[in-house]
Amino acid sequence: MKKYLLSLTVLFVFTAACFSPAKAQTYTIQHDVYWETHNQNMWGPNGQPFNINIHLPLFHVDYDTNFQVGWMDTVLGVPFGAMFNFDTWFVLGSTFEMYGWTTGWVDVEYPVEMELTVPNNYTFNPGEIVTLNSDYTVLPGAELYSHFPQAGVISLDLDFGMGLNVDATVCLAGCTTIPVIDVNIPLDSIAIFYLNGQTGQFIYPCIQNGWIAFCHDTILPITFNNLWGIGLSGWITLPYIETVDYLDTSDPCHQMLIANGDSTYMFLELDIVQFLSAIAGLIPPPQGP
Repeated sequence: MKKYLLSLTVLFVFTAACFSPAKAQTYTIQHDVYWETHNQNMWGPNGQPFNINIHLPLFHVDYDTNFQVGWMDTVLGVPFGAMFNFDTWFVLGSTFEMYGWTTGWVDVEYPVEMELTVPNNYTFNPGEIVTLNSDYTVLPGAELYSHFPQAGVISLDLDFGMGLNVDATVCLAGCTTIPVIDVNIPLDSIAIFYLNGQTGQFIYPCIQNGWIAFCHDTILPITFNNLWGIGLSGWITLPYIETVDYLDTSDPCHQMLIANGDSTYMFLELDIVQFLSAIAGLIPPPQGP
């Protein structure tokens, strides 16, 4: 079982000497201060967000050539002979992509009551070191709210296309071009795995009627049982973490506003007996079945 864990901490330090004993002949000043910030990027400072969009070409093969086979000459000013013309191209590649993801943001509200303890006037001399003590109390309404990143699209695509054109040019007093082969499969992208976190649509490889196919559905999570006959079962979904915040007052000088949560996005289980049986079936005779 796998989980995403999210822990957010906001730390405010107000005091130079927290809970230090104040000297005599002092007085206290109180202020209510409301610190707040909104739309702070979850992964770093605004303007420099962490980018979770990925475009990763896994491999790419591109072949394009043409050539001729045969003989052609001019006899007494007349072309004579036969020539086969080959024109071929082939593209095969694969790309992994993640796009349409937002990085999430954080809203913080941190109201406090500040207390500053300062010496009375005329209780210190010029050049004397004076200590200003401070203390604070977090007021009701403190909140750390996290907006989890918007789920986008994850895809693994296979790019494929090919063309083969063969024709023959035959010259005997006159020339004639005869089409022999004309095959053209336009370059296209096939989704081997596709998961759209916004629409819930997904495509994944599966076994149908004993053949490898690509299953389509629009409901998450993806559930599979005895995948490919190897005993692997489980489910996969997209995480969405909702956090719960609380105020940690264990250290009065460093009261921390914390939010955390988790989200289970994958569960797998493997039938060992079925797995070993499937592996044994791949071993050719006489060692195997």
